[in-house]
Amino acid sequence: MPVRLLSATIAKSGLPADFPLADKVREKLASGFYTTVECKVSNTGVITGKASLSNQHALLGYGAMWVVILSDKDGNVLWCSKLDRHTIGVGGISGEKSSKVFKYEFPKALVDEVGNVDIGLSRYEKNPWKTIMAHLEKTKEAAQKVQDILKLFN
Repeated sequence: MPVRLLSATIAKSGLPADFPLADKVREKLASGFYTTVECKVSNTGVITGKASLSNQHALLGYGAMWVVILSDKDGNVLWCSKLDRHTIGVGGISGEKSSKVFKYEFPKALVDEVGNVDIGLSRYEKNPWKTIMAHLEKTKEAAQKVQDILKLFN
């Protein structure tokens, strides 16, 4: 299952980000397995969020994992949260729901540089970092292409 990186507010060129930055993603990670991860980044160096899992599969449980990635307006990674995860049991007849609240702290010295927040979300796997880093590189390339297009209008 590939990791999905979803961008939130991107700061306008040369300007600091408007806080709080927020991101929310709801994904169907497999048949009957749904995950929503949302987070809010404050200008105090705190990220708060919640991961909610829903399982409609009668015989299987599953897990989701995510990271929160802060980058500058050019897509350069400034900070990355620890890999976090949450699991849910068998859905049974009526389904199962579970959630996990999380809180991360990042260095306050980075606040003025933050221009974007991304959530990397995937089904739980044993060694996800290679996949996460590959998708992060694609996100950086996409941000550069957007900047190149914007330069044509300036």
